[in-house]
Amino acid sequence: MRFTISPCTAQGDTVFLIYDEAGEVRYRVTRSKKPAGAVLLLTDSQGTAAAKIKQRVFPPIIRYGISPAEGKNLSVTLRISGNGIPQQLVLGGVTWHFRGDLVARNFDVIDVDSSVLLSHQKCWKDRMDCFAVEIRQPAFEVPLLCVCLCVDLTTEGDINAVVAIN
Repeated sequence: MRFTISPCTAQGDTVFLIYDEAGEVRYRVTRSKKPAGAVLLLTDSQGTAAAKIKQRVFPPIIRYGISPAEGKNLSVTLRISGNGIPQQLVLGGVTWHFRGDLVARNFDVIDVDSSVLLSHQKCWKDRMDCFAVEIRQPAFEVPLLCVCLCVDLTTEGDINAVVAIN
């Protein structure tokens, strides 16, 4: 299954729209900021919650707790350099591993048997950056999209803004 994750630049709490192969909005991602991070809600096209992502910032670490509506919880931990550049990503609660380039946003999520579960890369759509995602295991669609969102949310601007508050 192929998806496009597009940042939402309009005013409001929507930060990403996720489109399916037909160009239809499959998911919407909203964010509410908290003192030490944020809470993201992934809802499907019917408005039903598919997952909740809790972001906690403890410089130089950003930790995301992912709670899918169905399935088990997992975590994403990002280590950030002093100048706000993501350096390392660790997945917890699953047998998956990260492989690729955090800064370029070109990466794969692979399983313990080295099979590729997800491929993610930067792309261009409607005169703005977006992210092309291919999920090869449909059963893990929601948690894998959440992993993508954690990486895509962690832009240099977001990191520096959050770190400056703490």
